[in-house]
Amino acid sequence: MIKYKYFPLVLKIFVTVACLYWVFSKQSFDFSILRKGFQPIPVLVILTVTGLVYVVNNWRWLILYRSQGFRISHYESLQLMLIGIFFNSIIPGGVSGDIVRGVYLNRSAVDRKVDSATSLLMDRLLGLMMMILFALGSFFFNLELLREREFATVFAILCLLFLCLVCGFCIMLSTRVYGMPILKKLYSIRQLSLLKRVHEAVQKYRHKPGVIFAALGISLISQFLTITSLILMANFMGLEAPTEVFFFCVPIGMVLTAIPISPAGIGYGQAVYMYLFDLRMGMKTTIGASIITQSQILGLFWIALGGICYLFFKQSAKRGKV
Repeated sequence: MIKYKYFPLVLKIFVTVACLYWVFSKQSFDFSILRKGFQPIPVLVILTVTGLVYVVNNWRWLILYRSQGFRISHYESLQLMLIGIFFNSIIPGGVSGDIVRGVYLNRSAVDRKVDSATSLLMDRLLGLMMMILFALGSFFFNLELLREREFATVFAILCLLFLCLVCGFCIMLSTRVYGMPILKKLYSIRQLSLLKRVHEAVQKYRHKPGVIFAALGISLISQFLTITSLILMANFMGLEAPTEVFFFCVPIGMVLTAIPISPAGIGYGQAVYMYLFDLRMGMKTTIGASIITQSQILGLFWIALGGICYLFFKQSAKRGKV
């Protein structure tokens, strides 16, 4: 068992190295271009916009959390979000930060720990759903691209993912499914008791459609802000591309890089965005790899801030505050 303990991490590191090698072999990265984006004003502007993205994302979760009768201040919820970002970066796995946030939230949830943790699950699912829908929407403004095999394949995969998410979501919210005799028998098994409680917690959102639609709308705002930040990055580095190219490539790139294939998306993110921008523009460019690299480097600021929040929030948590 110990022999394979670190296999996923080793595999992710291998993917990172392989992707970086591929990007550099394609000569799609130029450090001299990257340096232009690290002047004081560009850095301040980008950090402001990305900060707004985090605030908006936190707002989405806050609406879901409070709709279940829980109470938490904006300040404390932002601290928890930053702590989640910190742990997502230092612990392998794409949901490490959510697990840590869930632990903190459950300290005050008492007998409603599953309801509290399920708000994080709902936040993830609704955010991913809108991300995929936004990516699909970008194709409807570029229908001619579906004639090409590469784009048609990506479109088909996105459609399948969205269909699976919507169907899964509807099944979880359906009272008819929840009341099925076979499901009741399965949930009577002790090992599946946690799954039953999660299903019950999701069911509570069935009576709050306004909350769900609000969360989806907020996700849309988040998507626009994220694309705006990457457009600004490219402009500051002197990289030019039509705005519609960003609105096509970035949503698809966000969906693909949501898969935790490499640590913090390093290497894999460069490969994905390089491929998408080169494919969309029909020529070799440095835009994709450059903007995602600057985004990852500036992201260190939020990771560090999350680490600071963790150190101070631990003392607050010991007093029972969440």
